[in-house]
Amino acid sequence: MIQKTQISALELVLSILLFVAPGLGFCQTATEQELGPAAEEPIDEIVVQGQKTVTALRLEMYKAQDTLFDIYNALNTDDELDVYCVMEAPVGSYIKRRVCRVNVKQELAANKMTTRPTGVSLRGYSAIMNEKKKAQLDKLATLASENPELLEALNSYFRELDEFKSAQKSK
Repeated sequence: MIQKTQISALELVLSILLFVAPGLGFCQTATEQELGPAAEEPIDEIVVQGQKTVTALRLEMYKAQDTLFDIYNALNTDDELDVYCVMEAPVGSYIKRRVCRVNVKQELAANKMTTRPTGVSLRGYSAIMNEKKKAQLDKLATLASENPELLEALNSYFRELDEFKSAQKSK
């Protein structure tokens, strides 16, 4: 008898919820006409991005650096001043590091010329390399002032570099 009363009460509650409540407006769903034009508009998407790792920031900096040098090398007419970056392990190590060199230094490394050319004094060699470096910086400044794409790549690289260095310091 008790069970029948409990089932009857449960049936009563369910029947109220299923049949009576929708008529009262408790469980109704709105149609598109009732919602109006707002229902047709797309819902804005919210993207939450966490803090980037130092490794991810380093890779973004490398990407920005590659873009910068690709644009610079394309605009630069003097092939000796082109810049190339590679991953290589220093002598005595297996750990590769990113090294960017001016084409002149790249050719010296390719020819296994780790010392200055024969017949050139150390002071003379340093002076030649300093002249090349100054010429490269002057060329970069000139090209950046003439080409907005290079200027933007340069700014992007320095933004990424600053972000990477600040993340390294806070680590």
